[in-house]
Amino acid sequence: MTLTQHTLESILQEIERTDEARFAAANPGVFLVAMGVLTAEEIDARNAALERGTTLPLQLDEHPRHDLQRSHPLAGQVFRLLPGGEPVQVGRAASCVLCVPEDSVSEVHCQLSPSAGGLVVVDLESTNGTQVSGVRARAGEPELVSDGELLTVGRYSFQCLTAATLHSTLSAIRVLGG
Repeated sequence: MTLTQHTLESILQEIERTDEARFAAANPGVFLVAMGVLTAEEIDARNAALERGTTLPLQLDEHPRHDLQRSHPLAGQVFRLLPGGEPVQVGRAASCVLCVPEDSVSEVHCQLSPSAGGLVVVDLESTNGTQVSGVRARAGEPELVSDGELLTVGRYSFQCLTAATLHSTLSAIRVLGG
């Protein structure tokens, strides 16, 4: 399997038991942390300030989070793309390896492949587009999503992190009491 799914809590428990170097060595590939969606009210309120094709993540204490007004099936989920496998299809269809149950996501939206320091995304002519850190990707053209950048499919966002960055980020949040 090219993609594994974890809960944020299970990742936190693993991070508490191991240092960054061991965590990174045991977890090759790239992590996608499910971050959330913009609500219709937020989109309407920000529409005047947004350029076409721009998506803004939700913010809570400077960290993007799921919309607290409604739950989402991917809340608290972390996905790891393993190196060397087939590209992973992302979309709303149950046949996609990474299924995102969100109306703004096309049936088969994009495909992902791990690469050095991030992942490569190719938009598959989706209706609502794929963005890399707020910039819309051109359909059919590979785009690099680097460590720390946001990948948005439709209105749903994931943060792309290497194992080392995920470990250091979650360790810092844990120390701060987050």
